[in-house]
Amino acid sequence: MRLRSSLLLVAAMTVVVLLGAAAAVAGGRSRGPSLGDCEAAGPVDADAGPEAVGDEDDEVGVEDGPDDTGDGRAFCLVLDNPGPIRDLEVAVVSTNEVDPLDVDNVVLYHPGGPGGSPRDHLLAGGLPLNSSSAAFIAVDGASSAINRGFCGEADREYFTGLSDQGADTMAAVRQECTGHLDAQGGSSIQDADDWVRVLDALDIDRADVLSHSYGTLVAEAFVRRHPNRVERVVADAVLASDVDAAIRVAAVRDSVNATVPLLLAGCPDEPECPDSTRTFLEDHTSYDAVREALLDIGAGIGVGEEPLTPVMVDHATMAALRGREYWSAFYQGIADMVERRDAAVLFTLGEREGIGVDRKVHFVSLCSSITPPARMETYTPSGSNPFDSWLADYSICSITVHPPLLEMITGQEPSATAAGTAPPAWLAVDGEEIDAVVFGSATDPFAPIELARNSGLWRQVPLCETAVVGHTAYSDPDLRSLMGGFLDGSLDAGQVVDRCVELRTTGG
Repeated sequence: MRLRSSLLLVAAMTVVVLLGAAAAVAGGRSRGPSLGDCEAAGPVDADAGPEAVGDEDDEVGVEDGPDDTGDGRAFCLVLDNPGPIRDLEVAVVSTNEVDPLDVDNVVLYHPGGPGGSPRDHLLAGGLPLNSSSAAFIAVDGASSAINRGFCGEADREYFTGLSDQGADTMAAVRQECTGHLDAQGGSSIQDADDWVRVLDALDIDRADVLSHSYGTLVAEAFVRRHPNRVERVVADAVLASDVDAAIRVAAVRDSVNATVPLLLAGCPDEPECPDSTRTFLEDHTSYDAVREALLDIGAGIGVGEEPLTPVMVDHATMAALRGREYWSAFYQGIADMVERRDAAVLFTLGEREGIGVDRKVHFVSLCSSITPPARMETYTPSGSNPFDSWLADYSICSITVHPPLLEMITGQEPSATAAGTAPPAWLAVDGEEIDAVVFGSATDPFAPIELARNSGLWRQVPLCETAVVGHTAYSDPDLRSLMGGFLDGSLDAGQVVDRCVELRTTGG
């Protein structure tokens, strides 16, 4: 059981009262949350600890809602953040329906982004991993948003892919967005510090971490800045803030070049791939040929009022490369183009629906979290490699209003593991030993495992190299089971890696 305060125990007992069970009173005063929808949670002082979770007459800050999420029950909390940074909206999905944090494992969960809502993702999906006794916590903070193209007209046009994506457009977007970045303060550093505020408010000493993609940047910041608050870490699709820009660009480009042919050749094996797409891809076997042929069709979006642009084709392809679950949409988009000259599906992918990020939040979070990659200024509108167009998203990283993550790397850079020896099963940060495992793939077009191998932090720990084609190992049930086993302590890091080798060798 995690460290808990007596006040929170009393709060949990009060939930029993509200659920119709026996009343619990401490010191003659009833404390705790009331039943209600998670959306109704009110703000409390994040610095005041668990006692801020409201008295009888207080505005309620924690809610035991009637929300059943999978095999768990949802609880919600809003913590008031000072200044211009948005309040923290917290969701807890727990196997314990009465006292949600009276469990064997408390896990901070970040599914990625930035720009989405970890809170809504958790509430919609329920328990991310099977567990008999666990609570998963997701936090919406400065890097969470739902409004796309927030900065202004140029940003909106860039987001939808309808504007020319050259240097003039990027300059306009940069000018529009810069004014928003200072006020938001969103980055993996801020998100990691937000996790600490939540742990403090709930009186949790240490927590495990389950992270993916941008969430691994938050996990990295959390480990570096607050190593005494971490027990175990699962990092899936590691972005690795400290990797040299040239290595990052080369690794991602190599992965894209390796994954695009798999996408184009995968149609015959996909039951949902339309016949017209099969024929089209038999006639156009390279990405250059596919891209040129789709643009030559002259298809419009919906009623044809907006033309399909090269950038939209590239971004639709990049979205499809996230994983096989996106391939069918890409194949259907080609069929619609060929059969009806309708680009609606490719437009939906091309406007980053598959990525789901707000431009402002995306810029500020990633540009603040990854050491500024100067080489990512090499975007060419006429380039046929989808990676070149994807770089347009990151050319805005020349914004300098936020410091890079370098301040977190305080000169204690871990030395490379000696040749011929296995890495330890833990991170060593400020004297703390933290169990960790990294999951990754060479055919991840956004975060290839090569980034973890070149990271001063992540290369310390065992790497589970998978055969997954796409941006997450979490989508594979066998690998997801390994993540759960590691976090609940039934598997150690060495056992996880051994099983990964077996799965990769057998094609599992």
